[in-house]
Amino acid sequence: MLNNFENTKQLKHRESNNTKESELLKSVCKAYDINLDAVKTLVNVERSMIGKKRRRGLQNQIDSIIQSTIMSKEKETDNVN
Repeated sequence: MLNNFENTKQLKHRESNNTKESELLKSVCKAYDINLDAVKTLVNVERSMIGKKRRRGLQNQIDSIIQSTIMSKEKETDNVN
């Protein structure tokens, strides 16, 4: 069993990794003009399915997220023109 110091140390390390991962994700999305919020939502949907024997509805959720992202992008484009 870990003591409080070790728990705190692991938590800080995990937070540091999360920050690095978050910054990398932001830079990749910016470089490829990809909606960061959509990617985060897709990752969260995938994480919510970890450990489940059946991933029923996953494809529908992914399709829905992608479709709404496309529609939002089209609305932005229409508003600019």
